[in-house]
Amino acid sequence: MYFFDSHCHLQDERLKDNLQNVIDNALESGVRTMVCCGTSEKDWENVLLLYKQYHPYIIPSFGLHPWYCDRVSEEWFEILEQYLTTVPSAAGECGLDFLNLKINRTVQLDIFKKQYKLAQKMQRPVNIHCRGAFGALLQMLKEEGKMSAGGCIHSYSGQYTLVQEFEKLGFYISFSASVTNPDNKKVKKAVIAVSDEYLLLETDSPDILPYNLRGIGDVAVNVPANIIYTARVVAEIRETSVENIAEITERNSIKLFSNIHV
Repeated sequence: MYFFDSHCHLQDERLKDNLQNVIDNALESGVRTMVCCGTSEKDWENVLLLYKQYHPYIIPSFGLHPWYCDRVSEEWFEILEQYLTTVPSAAGECGLDFLNLKINRTVQLDIFKKQYKLAQKMQRPVNIHCRGAFGALLQMLKEEGKMSAGGCIHSYSGQYTLVQEFEKLGFYISFSASVTNPDNKKVKKAVIAVSDEYLLLETDSPDILPYNLRGIGDVAVNVPANIIYTARVVAEIRETSVENIAEITERNSIKLFSNIHV
């Protein structure tokens, strides 16, 4: 049984001192591919270095997260384009976060559109962050047109009624350990709504620790090996086996990220 972590942040400082063990444990647990998503100009180089060190287990992805839209240099777009031009990679993490009231929504939309158009131009799959902005996201995607290389909406938290709309536009729906929270009824409805052809799994490591691991000993951060906990809950919700969930999500992830080329 093998897994594909479609969204994590192995460059995060919280994993730095134990990173080799994190990678080793992931591989031993059957996680044989991890998409490592950059979030700002400050960490893109670290994502590149991880790719060079751990290829082919790590797929790099370069993007500007909406939380950092107010901290960009004048050259951010040219720098991002250079990374995508020279490195076999995905685009993102990028997107919209209207729950973060510190970042102007118009600024977020403008920066996200630039990255989306760049991903379209370069035929790179895009890894999208969205919180409290699913209506705006859907409208923008419809306006900008279908992504030829596809994309995914990571750690999905939108209404289940929107799932088919995103699938029609070619977007995969990725679920994190937020599904392990027994009180999260909203995400469980979305898990049921996604078709087999568009289902992905992720950890968002080092964030979103599985619910059952919280408060246990010195466990403080999430790691890719923990994807099994999400897979088990998704399997339970969809009334199927963990092996089946692992198989279809790995197959979907390979299909999506195999589009990467320079």
